[in-house]
Amino acid sequence: MIFVRTDDLKPGMRVAKPIYNKLGVLLYDRESPLTEQGVESVKNFGLIGLYILEPAEPAPPITDEEIEFERFQTIYMFRIKDIMDAVLGGKQPESLTLLVDTILKRYGSLDHKFAFNQNLRTPEDYHYKHSLNVAILCAMITSKLELGMEARRAVVAGAILHDVGMLSVPKAVMEKDEADFDENDLKTIANCLHTGYQLLQPSTNAFDLPDITLRMLQQTSRFYYSPRFPVDENVKWSLNSRILQVANAFDNLTAMSLQHEPVSAIASFRYLAEYPDYFEPRVVMALTECIRIIPEGCCVELSNGEKGMVIKANPANFMAPVVLQFKDNRLLDLSNPIIASTHQIVDVMRTMDNRIEVDESTLEQFVADEHLTNQLNRLKGKLEG
Repeated sequence: MIFVRTDDLKPGMRVAKPIYNKLGVLLYDRESPLTEQGVESVKNFGLIGLYILEPAEPAPPITDEEIEFERFQTIYMFRIKDIMDAVLGGKQPESLTLLVDTILKRYGSLDHKFAFNQNLRTPEDYHYKHSLNVAILCAMITSKLELGMEARRAVVAGAILHDVGMLSVPKAVMEKDEADFDENDLKTIANCLHTGYQLLQPSTNAFDLPDITLRMLQQTSRFYYSPRFPVDENVKWSLNSRILQVANAFDNLTAMSLQHEPVSAIASFRYLAEYPDYFEPRVVMALTECIRIIPEGCCVELSNGEKGMVIKANPANFMAPVVLQFKDNRLLDLSNPIIASTHQIVDVMRTMDNRIEVDESTLEQFVADEHLTNQLNRLKGKLEG
């Protein structure tokens, strides 16, 4: 599966993720080939791009939970928009409490790792979908860290509102890559974030937000926070603010945007781990325990230059599963220190356009579940065809 910007879409390309309208009605299902009319429709939707299947690639397994998550993101993004419009208009965001409770009910008490999938975005809805996803990630993290329910509600509310100031950032600045920001751009962003926080102050409105939420937003709106622009005061951030910042950074990295192509969850966590002074390690670890990062059936690139498929995930260490190496059908248990010294996962596989030799006995011997069975059967069908 690869990300293709809208201007580069061609008829015949197969959609890797379903496309819904704002009511949650399915418009294009997975594996649907794009027609010329379909390409024009995507352009009319204003989508930044689509996730596309490679010619030889089967659609990855998808559960009912993942399908519902796609719909949830699409529908509830408009609830976020209504809330932000109310705040900007000085009106009470009446649906905020209900949305916070809905997110916590759905995603704040999961008993399993969740397949967190990014949705499609347009420049116009980017901030709304981003805020929704950050709120969902915060619900998961606060649950994993076993915070009290009052704190969980406050953190999720802060995640929903944290980007309201970004709606005022000029388009010319928003379209820049972060690496190209100059001092004036950073001041502009900081001023807009601070203005957004001021809109939520009790002295200017009757929103009656929790004190925890206001303290979070005060801290996260004061500075443009990035390892490229160190600010000493950030070391004093509260745990709640650090939860928000990790969730914010993860979503920004893995989502499509005008500035950069999305990166994998693996690459995102490597980045977060690289800056422990900025991204609290225990919060990052909690997030890794909440979402599925390298699921069974996922194809990966290895440090020896080869490619393979994850046959058995490792609950204790997502970077050390059992991998079937395509070149020689060798099974690599990356939890074995000897094997791990020469074989590590570099990233998820970016293309399936490979010549793969896999014998049937190996495939049949290492079936982990129904989804993986379907994946392997598709792979065998491709080889036989």
